[in-house]
Amino acid sequence: MIRLSTTLRLSVEHAGLKQLAQTCRYLNMTTICGASQLDWTDQDIRRLRQFLDDHGLSIGELSRFHGGLAAQDPVANRASLDAYRRNLAQASILGAACVGFSLTVLFSLDGTSGEDPRSAAVWGRVVDAIGAMAADAEAAGMDIAAHPHQLGPLYTIEQIARLLRDVNSPRLKVLLDPVNLVTLEHYYDTTPFLNDSFDTLGANIVSVHAKDTVLSGLERNDQGLLTVCRLNEAVPGQGNLDYATLLRRAAALDHDVVMHTEHLSKMDDKVVALHNIRHVAREQDIPLA
Repeated sequence: MIRLSTTLRLSVEHAGLKQLAQTCRYLNMTTICGASQLDWTDQDIRRLRQFLDDHGLSIGELSRFHGGLAAQDPVANRASLDAYRRNLAQASILGAACVGFSLTVLFSLDGTSGEDPRSAAVWGRVVDAIGAMAADAEAAGMDIAAHPHQLGPLYTIEQIARLLRDVNSPRLKVLLDPVNLVTLEHYYDTTPFLNDSFDTLGANIVSVHAKDTVLSGLERNDQGLLTVCRLNEAVPGQGNLDYATLLRRAAALDHDVVMHTEHLSKMDDKVVALHNIRHVAREQDIPLA
């Protein structure tokens, strides 16, 4: 079953919790994806869990991507692992589907970390760091989910599969983000790419980031130089991603999958995104939770 969701602001305060429940009713959804704060106490988290239970709500993906993961600086890497360990404890109390994680290079303002994210040295640190996180996940009884991006070490479906093999933990899963991996090779026909993604990773996919992709025109910078290629995110249903195939393949898995729209700061865009996904699901006769 696909559990449809969108990213919402979690809270442990009464006003914030009341707003959360109202927003879920407005959007007609029962699964929430969001981020917890590291300084929330276990008592705070238990109070949040009770509120969710009382209102028939649950947490899908719990994510706050922490910079420094697998960084060259061991202090930064350790701080990131400590933060994820706290998120795992919180997710366990909340009964979340998974804790998503991302890698160092995404957190540089210019899109680079000063080293080749595809190098053997980076890969070695990635395997060590995610291996340590997976051990924490096993202890917490919680899944962690790898989030890919072309600017990081998980830049293809094959690299995600490689991580699963090299870490070899039953708690390491996949947070599929198709738009982050679409290139010009896939852009005009995303169907084979999506099928390959599920053929290769399907048994391990626990969450999907739902957005769309559009190819922008050439743009000039302040020096008058043109972009070579630019693929942008878009609201689901307003780009080239084959949502019929995405929904069919996700629904065919033998386990629940959280599918949530992200990066939509305006409520109107959340409404449109969820409407578009539900429309395709109805056309394909796919039930959504």
